[in-house]
Amino acid sequence: MPFTLDLEVGAILGKLFGADPPPKPPVGDIETRRSNNDAFFGLLNSQQPAISDVECQDFYTKASDGHDLLCRWFTKKGVKLSDSPAVCYAHGGGMISLRVEYYDSTIKRYVKATGVPFLVIEYRLAPEFKAPIQVTDTYTGLQYLVAHADNLGIDPKRIAVMGDSGGGAIAASLAHYIKRNKGSPVCKQILIYPMLDDRTTATPENLAPFVSWDGNDNKTAWTAVLVEGT
Repeated sequence: MPFTLDLEVGAILGKLFGADPPPKPPVGDIETRRSNNDAFFGLLNSQQPAISDVECQDFYTKASDGHDLLCRWFTKKGVKLSDSPAVCYAHGGGMISLRVEYYDSTIKRYVKATGVPFLVIEYRLAPEFKAPIQVTDTYTGLQYLVAHADNLGIDPKRIAVMGDSGGGAIAASLAHYIKRNKGSPVCKQILIYPMLDDRTTATPENLAPFVSWDGNDNKTAWTAVLVEGT
């Protein structure tokens, strides 16, 4: 069955991608994917209205290998937290691209809508850092939340792990990591279009013009993340 693009959605995508979007990079071209994602998310954020009643604060904590890990804490202004739930968030980008800063407006909208504070983790990217470093970095952020729960005004028994796309893969893996290692428990897992399957399939021809992540992207990202033979 052929797919057609909703006119309103098409108008928005036209503003983001332009009338003549650049060709998709070949398999293995991580640098182009990084620069494309940076440009796309930068433009996407510039189209969002400013959110003034949510603030963020940066913390650093040590990963297991001594790396200084950036954690950005988002809260509603003027709200004193006490035994609040909280979310530990892993951002998207296929585990090969993007940074916390590109998610500022997205996370602020979540916090504004729910009142729940979020901690977003600047986990290290593949291929410079192979699995499971993305998961263990995010777990370090979760441990920070638990260790500083009193100061942050949160309930350590009401922490969720959440992520989108590549971050969804991290959040899903993190739940297994915690269970296997009897680590800091979480009360909920929230996955947004998670990148869960490393088996690359061909993108259907009638969908190809509309997808922002295709089979070549999936193969590139999983090859970068996974250690050979795993």
